[in-house]
Amino acid sequence: MGDRELKKPHFVFIHGAGGGSWCWYNIKCLMYNSGYTVTCIDLKGTGIDPSDPSKILSFDAYNKPLIDFLSSLLDHEHVVLVGHSAGGLSVTDASCKFPEKISLTVYIAATMLKVGFSTPQDIKDRCDSIGYLLKEEKVVSDQNLFRSSANFLFPSVCGRLLSLPLRQRRKGEITYLYLLMGVVKASVRSNLKGEPDVSEFGDVYDFKYGSGPSQPPTGAIVKKEFQGKLLYNMSPLEDFTLAAMLLRPAPVYAFQRAEFKEGKEGVEKVPRVYIKMVYDRVVKPEQQERMITK
Repeated sequence: MGDRELKKPHFVFIHGAGGGSWCWYNIKCLMYNSGYTVTCIDLKGTGIDPSDPSKILSFDAYNKPLIDFLSSLLDHEHVVLVGHSAGGLSVTDASCKFPEKISLTVYIAATMLKVGFSTPQDIKDRCDSIGYLLKEEKVVSDQNLFRSSANFLFPSVCGRLLSLPLRQRRKGEITYLYLLMGVVKASVRSNLKGEPDVSEFGDVYDFKYGSGPSQPPTGAIVKKEFQGKLLYNMSPLEDFTLAAMLLRPAPVYAFQRAEFKEGKEGVEKVPRVYIKMVYDRVVKPEQQERMITK
């Protein structure tokens, strides 16, 4: 057999939100001992990267370590990209930019959409809902849903508005509240295909306010008491213990801006494999199935 037949592929692993290259230590050890070349990337503000997640304001900045790595490959080198959860966004971004260097992409319970977190239909649903609320001046009464979902993006604003009786709020504040509720209701209704839905667990996030307490959050991390049941519900105790020590806040701004131009030929050139995780509590099995179908 020739060298070409014997050569094993080079795998590149991309972690999810708040994780790091350390997430893959078990599988890296197994694959390395089996003769594979394995690279695990720390995206910006994760793992041992010293950047402050609250200062990462674009997805391009967040994904730069992966893009820099792919840029450094020689013309004849090819890799298999593997992304878990939000790492799927990084895989898709890389597929758009370097299709000729990627022989296969593997999404493990990961976001697999050409445009990022949301599809064009998701965006249309949001706009339709907002327009309806503003036109009809409807009051959305499901404040528990609003608190748990909208608070992720606009906690300081929502807190001030919801602390007042509805009739006492200024017209401008009420209009803004309607708009935000419309966004949340539309988002939850469509389930956004690839966005995490952890509303059943309640208030699960600790937020970081790198731009000041009166501004929207710049970082988010799952609270300690929820990490085991939400993120590591199927993991051995030693792995969960390690993760609890190493998890870092995810850069909210970067993920909010994770949108890719639809129609780029690169994504379609790269073969894709999707591995469903039936016990995933962040990207639910039904969400995974919808992404596969799309």
